[in-house]
Amino acid sequence: MTASEATTRLGVTDAVLLAHAMAARLAHQNEIRVLFVKGPLAARQGVRDRLASGDADVLVEPNSYKQFLGLLMDKGWRERPAREAPRFFNLHSTSLFHPQWPCDIDVHHEYPGLFAPIEQTFDVLWSRRDNHLIGGVQVPTPRAIDMAVIVAAHSGRNSADPRSAAELSQVAAYARACPERIDELLSAAVEFRAVSALSPLWSRLEIESPEPDLTPAEAEAWTLLTRGPANSTAFHWLVAFRRASLTGKLKILMALAIDIVRNPDIGVPPGNNPSRISRLRHGWKTLKRMEKNSASSTPANTQRTILHVTECYAGGVRRAIDMIASTSGDTHHLFWNDPDGEIIDIPKWFSSERRMPQGQLSRIRATRRAIREIQPDIIHAHSSWAGAYTRILPASAPIIYEPHSYKFDDSALSGLMQFIFRCAERLLLLNTEMTVVLSPHEEALTRRLSPRAATVRLPNAPSLGPVARGEPAPGPEDRTPTHVLMVGRAVPQKDPEFFASVAQLVRSTRPDIRFRWLGAGPTSAIDALTASGVEVSGWLTSEELERELTSHPAIYLHTAKYEGFPISVLDAASVGLPLLVRSIDAFDGVPLDRAGTTPAEAASAVVRLVDDKERRLAACARGARLLEEMNPHRQRKLISELYLSIGAQPR
Repeated sequence: MTASEATTRLGVTDAVLLAHAMAARLAHQNEIRVLFVKGPLAARQGVRDRLASGDADVLVEPNSYKQFLGLLMDKGWRERPAREAPRFFNLHSTSLFHPQWPCDIDVHHEYPGLFAPIEQTFDVLWSRRDNHLIGGVQVPTPRAIDMAVIVAAHSGRNSADPRSAAELSQVAAYARACPERIDELLSAAVEFRAVSALSPLWSRLEIESPEPDLTPAEAEAWTLLTRGPANSTAFHWLVAFRRASLTGKLKILMALAIDIVRNPDIGVPPGNNPSRISRLRHGWKTLKRMEKNSASSTPANTQRTILHVTECYAGGVRRAIDMIASTSGDTHHLFWNDPDGEIIDIPKWFSSERRMPQGQLSRIRATRRAIREIQPDIIHAHSSWAGAYTRILPASAPIIYEPHSYKFDDSALSGLMQFIFRCAERLLLLNTEMTVVLSPHEEALTRRLSPRAATVRLPNAPSLGPVARGEPAPGPEDRTPTHVLMVGRAVPQKDPEFFASVAQLVRSTRPDIRFRWLGAGPTSAIDALTASGVEVSGWLTSEELERELTSHPAIYLHTAKYEGFPISVLDAASVGLPLLVRSIDAFDGVPLDRAGTTPAEAASAVVRLVDDKERRLAACARGARLLEEMNPHRQRKLISELYLSIGAQPR
């Protein structure tokens, strides 16, 4: 690359801003009314997070749409190829690219979700527009409230997608910031006939949705669009497929297959080069799921049948499964094992339960048998072994995979073993409908396995204490702590050796402080803890665990060396304990006090927290803030949205 090239090459973020300015100037010079929507201008208004945008979205007054496209094409912009498809809705936009620009321009003549006549809608939007200065050019955009309606309508089309869900949450936060904004949003939604399209936003705001404002045909179309994946081409093929005769269906399938084989790269992001066979397989899978999803007239709140599969029904994984099964309102079945061979009383909220046999091959066969006999609408696999048992062969229902921390994230593993586990997870993603992640770190690990992986972030929630029961969190303990607690199975991931080393270091100068491990595990680990002066409780019921956490003034020290996101930390916050967590990637961006990376650093942090009341009060306050994001109410809402979004209609 020459010095000249280096000075003229644009990054995408700068290019998107300049595309706004260029297109706005072009429209002004030709007396065409345009409004720029979403993207960086929505971020300036506080309606959207400042996420990187890959294109500029411009809404053009309808009678000037073709003229404006022509003006852009005169400047070298070209229409991006799109796959042919039968159309149920008219195309609402055209995507343009330029060989010398690293971004697209999406030119809209209407906007999905806003069902009022577009001529009327555009006039209203234009009459109360804002202007933003970019590169010396006044760039027109809808006022903030109207922009919020547009962003919410766009995100509501695929509200289970993590980015769309984040955008909806940001719109909700914008609305809550000023009480009058919610009324203004409702008024604008009614004016643009966007009430039904914004139903996910009303749900997030926890307000009663206004009366539906769509005709039966419009409601059917919008419902089909939002239940299917975001790929609108697949949606239009589906509509034609459903309405065709048997002969017509065969012709449609043949036409779709021929189109994919002839044009395998249309719609594929740069750098992704799937084979024709994999494209056919993906298209067929998508079409089948959308047909199943949209053909049913069953109400969305009807119970679904969920099969939970876990090889580790213990500790935090057990509490996570129990919380989902006891609160989601669906029918839940459990196929489980306990790694320590404990005899467990299975809670009443499971309609059936069966225990796994011994041996990996036997468990794979037993998993297939359980799926065949239960016929679940959704399979929810928890942790890596269950993920393998369910996904190693094709299943008759979509599979949600929740790793509860990836094994390859264990830094104690050799490079070879990390590579093997990573390869296995990458292969199994091919048979995964959705990966549930518990933290930004876990989401990043999934994206490294496959940038195209479908993920959704589901916050954990406390399983005990006042917050779990819907009560206010307790105030911080006023007395000086006498105990240091850790909850979990005494297995290498939780690093009992680290906890034991901290105990020895602290007790060498502060023998009055007792260290207690709340849980059980292999005999060797328990013996090592005991030899270091750590008391071990053995397995506890939820009621017993809550008593242990609250019976003495204590601090909670979490020593795991890798995690998804531990429920035990939330349980400790729920009962008002000050928290210390080991400095691992799972806690990045979380407002909790760090204990460092070595036992010596953790021991010093423990002593400082024990001796400093103000520090303890601040730690408790940070734990309370964490529970504002990770609580049962939010978890119930998101798990319900997740199961609904997967597309499995009740049998």
